[in-house]
Amino acid sequence: MVDLITRQDIDWSLVKGVSRSFYLTLRLLPRAIQSTVTLAYLLARASDTIADNSAQAIATRLQVLQTLRSLAQGAENIVISLDKHQLRTSPAEQRLLEQLPDLLKQLKIHPDGIEIRQVWSLILEGQIFDLTHSFALPLSREQLDRYTFLVAGCVGKFWTQVCWKRIPRFASLPIRRMEELGIDYGKGLQLINILRDRQEDASRGRIYLSQESVPESCVKALQAMRAGADYAAALRPPLLRYATVLPALIGVRTLELIRSESGIIKISRAEVRRILIAALPCLWNAQLVKRLVDSFTFRDLR
Repeated sequence: MVDLITRQDIDWSLVKGVSRSFYLTLRLLPRAIQSTVTLAYLLARASDTIADNSAQAIATRLQVLQTLRSLAQGAENIVISLDKHQLRTSPAEQRLLEQLPDLLKQLKIHPDGIEIRQVWSLILEGQIFDLTHSFALPLSREQLDRYTFLVAGCVGKFWTQVCWKRIPRFASLPIRRMEELGIDYGKGLQLINILRDRQEDASRGRIYLSQESVPESCVKALQAMRAGADYAAALRPPLLRYATVLPALIGVRTLELIRSESGIIKISRAEVRRILIAALPCLWNAQLVKRLVDSFTFRDLR
């Protein structure tokens, strides 16, 4: 059943349209988990698009997100109402929202529906926090840790649980240790997003971090990318290992741009291709994973 859903129901042009970098990771995943992770991603990306739609009132967006959370938690016979005329989205995001009812139907029948519901419910909690919290002041350490867990760290745990369920002997480390590393990895990737977007967020009155905490946060994010390297190095399936290390390499490169304060912080397509090529040896040698991540790291942070 998992293979059937993978073959028939993943619209790869849609996935590529809403995520240029994570699309690569999803395409490389083993078939046993590909449909599960991709469906979870598309649902989370759809609710994120709704949360970020500034053309609609916050109260309207909150109502939709709360309805989606009820659906994620198992509620039945609830209709999602989206006013397409008030959606200020890209064409790809518009397509994604148009397909949301179909994605919800897939969720009902998916064999890994319980795991998808659990992770999406947590992500929705983070998205609702984003709309209800006042960001006039930076988040406390505890708030930041909880927020990064909700919107990304929980994905690391979900990823681990699905792999454990679907891929025999998928890792050389115990599942609890893999869950810990996966959570840290996810939280670190979200912290990099916060660091990257902090000036744009501040211009909209959303302050996640104080300026004084940026250097410390960069170090913390790098440590999380090393947790990601430990996670990837423990993975036995070569393609899964390769797919898992890519976000860490892109993350470390993004941290380099953040620290250099070079204006627009965006990884070019040429740079992504270079990273894809540089990571190829990880396919046949797991011991190279940590060395590769370190080679992408600023000397003063090693």
